[in-house]
Amino acid sequence: MSQVHGVSLPPRTEAAASRKGKGASTASFKECLRESLGREVRLSKHASDRLGSRRITLDASRREKLADAVRKVGEKGARDSLIVLDDICFIVSVRKGVVVTAMNSEDGAERIFTNIDSAYIVD
Repeated sequence: MSQVHGVSLPPRTEAAASRKGKGASTASFKECLRESLGREVRLSKHASDRLGSRRITLDASRREKLADAVRKVGEKGARDSLIVLDDICFIVSVRKGVVVTAMNSEDGAERIFTNIDSAYIVD
């Protein structure tokens, strides 16, 4: 028996170990994170409206680059990020994989971005 803070604990047995893990997922947190970040980035209604009104198009190549950027900032622990791709700025809810809004370099004259915890300028 071992003691922790003066309390005797029985030795850990294989049966106890298997009971503890029973029903638990075998995937690690890192694997779950990778899987959730691997999904395609979605556009919120607001972001779709902004892209349309600002005449910004997202072709397959840009969508792929955006999804890759979201995955990379997510791996660094970002929650809400500014991603600059070509001349377009995206505010993304990283954990949800959702573009919240988007603007091109001509919009947002003040160029002030609030409520973000990271920024990524894609080459």
